[in-house]
Amino acid sequence: MLSKKEKILLRLLEQYGQSLHIMLKRLTLDDQTAEDLMQELFIRLCRRDDLLQVKNLHAYARQS
Repeated sequence: MLSKKEKILLRLLEQYGQSLHIMLKRLTLDDQTAEDLMQELFIRLCRRDDLLQVKNLHAYARQS
C-alpha cells in the first residue's frame, strides 16, 4: 500500500511529469541530464517533510 506522500508524488508525475521534463530539457539542452534532474527532483521531494501541506505541488516542484 502506498503512503500519502507516494500517492502525491505519483499524481505529480502523472499530471506534470512531462512539463517538468520539458522545462529541465530546455534549461540543460540535454535529454539525459534532464532525466537525471527529474530523478533528483523526485528524490528531494520525497525527502521533504512539508510535502503533505503543499497546496500547489506543481509550482513547488518547479521551485525546488
